[in-house]
Amino acid sequence: MHRIFIGFKKEDFGEGFHECDTSSKQVVRDSLDSFRQFSTGEDVLIVDVVGWLVGDTWGIFLKTLEDESCKGEIWFYGGFLVNYPLTIRSRCFVEGKHFDLESASFKEFLKVNNAEQFITDFEDLKAYNLIAAWEMLKSKERFIAFMYSLSTIGGENFHILFTQLDEMKHRQYVHLFQEWFQKNPIFSSSELGVCEFLRDGKFEKRLFHFLRTSFLLEDYLFPFIITYKMVRSVR
Repeated sequence: MHRIFIGFKKEDFGEGFHECDTSSKQVVRDSLDSFRQFSTGEDVLIVDVVGWLVGDTWGIFLKTLEDESCKGEIWFYGGFLVNYPLTIRSRCFVEGKHFDLESASFKEFLKVNNAEQFITDFEDLKAYNLIAAWEMLKSKERFIAFMYSLSTIGGENFHILFTQLDEMKHRQYVHLFQEWFQKNPIFSSSELGVCEFLRDGKFEKRLFHFLRTSFLLEDYLFPFIITYKMVRSVR
C-alpha cells in the first residue's frame, strides 16, 4: 500500500530504502519507470516533498500509484496533508506519528482536557499528532461558522469575512479545511454540505494553480477562498 507520512523526516525511516531523485521531472519519471518494472514486495521508494510545487510533478506518480503490477511501495513524506492533491491522497494510506488511543497517557489527556466525548473524532484524526488533533477539534466550531458565513455572504458584505482572516491563518484551520474537503467523518452531513460551490472541480485546480507551495497555502488559503466566492458572486 502506497503511503503518505505526516510529521516524518528522512531519519525516521532508517536504512534500506530507495530515495527518489527529484532534481527534475525527467529524473523522477525515469526513477518511477525503473521502480515500477523491477521493484519487489520488499522495496520502498521514499519521496521527500518538502517545498514541492503543486503541479505537474505530482501527476508523474499517478501511473505508478495505479499500476497493480508494481510490487514495491511509494512512501511520501515531508509535506503537510493539505499539500497533497486529492489524486495522490486518494491512492495512498495516510500515516502520522499518531497517538495510541488505548494508552494510559491518551486517556489521561482526555480526562484532563474534559475531552472524552471527542474520542471518536480523535480516531478520525490519527494522521496528526495529539496536540494538533486537539487544536483542530477545539477550533472546529469556529471553522464551521466561517464556512456557513462564506456560504451565505454576498453583495457588499465580504469585508466581514476579511476581518476574520488573522484568526483563520492558524495552522489548525488549514488542516480543518483539508479534512472538510476530504469529507472526514468528524463533520456531520450538514456541515459537509455547506459551500458546495467549492466542490465544483474548478476550485481545486485554481487553488493549486495559484497557491503552489505549503507556505502559500498556510498564509493565503482563506483569502483565496473568499476571493473565489467574490468572483463567483459577480458573474
